[in-house]
Amino acid sequence: MEKYPNVKQAALKLLSMFGSTYVCESLFSTLELVKSKHRSALTDTHVKELLRVATTEYEPDLRKITEGKDCQKSH
Repeated sequence: MEKYPNVKQAALKLLSMFGSTYVCESLFSTLELVKSKHRSALTDTHVKELLRVATTEYEPDLRKITEGKDCQKSH
């Protein structure tokens, strides 16, 4: 039996805020790189997709994707 369940809940909520703050700060830093004064005409959709690519940890298996594909050579 827990002696102070409300204190534990409040502490867990407080601790979880720091992790989410870091993620938010990191996203805004990436946003500054994606949407600079030179790329200010991007639509919201483009910004959303660029942020998704910039912040993902997914690494595609390019060998598997290109397996069996023919290359087009320019002359």
